[in-house]
Amino acid sequence: MLGKIKYYYSKKEYGVIVGEDKIDRFFNIGDIIMGVPEKDAKVIFKPKKGRNHPRASNVKIIGKIYCRGTSTRKKVIKEYNLKPVAHVRLLYGQKKISCTGHILTDRYYCFWFKNRQNFEDNGYFFCGYDAAEQFLDLLQLPHLPIFDPLKSPKKPPSSDNKNESREKIDMKDGRKAGDTNKIENPIAKQLYDAFHLLIICADIIPKTDSPLANIKKEIERNLYKELANEVMKELDKSIKGLNTIISKILKTPLQQKIQELREKGNDIKEYKFDLLNERLKAKGVQKSFFG
Repeated sequence: MLGKIKYYYSKKEYGVIVGEDKIDRFFNIGDIIMGVPEKDAKVIFKPKKGRNHPRASNVKIIGKIYCRGTSTRKKVIKEYNLKPVAHVRLLYGQKKISCTGHILTDRYYCFWFKNRQNFEDNGYFFCGYDAAEQFLDLLQLPHLPIFDPLKSPKKPPSSDNKNESREKIDMKDGRKAGDTNKIENPIAKQLYDAFHLLIICADIIPKTDSPLANIKKEIERNLYKELANEVMKELDKSIKGLNTIISKILKTPLQQKIQELREKGNDIKEYKFDLLNERLKAKGVQKSFFG
């Protein structure tokens, strides 16, 4: 049954869920099988009779994933469709809460998830390299290259990334050592950099099927393609779209935001967006927010 947490007392570890049938049911922390309970959180639960009051058992917090331990991760994969979205280096001062409960301060993986039976139970979760490595191995998916905007890797890594040394990264271009020697489309590469820098600067994740997520798909599809007419049509659309998104989210040129982050102690690499600016100018766009 679907419901919502009416209230939850964290110190006493119990609360009340109101179900679709408008009945209040008590639960305690032992009834939670996935996620962390909090007021107004949507849940799926199994109603049952209690000694004095109706109760809720097998409570799953909708839109929240807990993934600590191998057995839990296997259970997550069985119940959810997962898709890796990004693998990004965090800037100084940035942090993410991993689905294992750890605080990530060095790098993170972001995964999209959707419950195989209840499509309303969907969203994103973050995890460190170790958890992501196991998810990807269980799913038989390739690991994502890290997007690292810093000139040198940060040290020490966060606790959830303690085995990062096992993944050999070519810090010059952000791809794994031994990766393919494909030649990148230079316009798509600048767009790829701008997309990831926006995510880092604004500290956001593109929602599924959002304009930003669709731009990501188009970039990945064209990253290694030659500059044919059809490819340029798609890239021009993505360039214009990303320029608009940057203007709405950052409200300042991306290069200006990057410089502000450098002034806060982040040793960010130099990035060029001259090819993107040329394409915008050719299409009659008056202002570039790439900088």
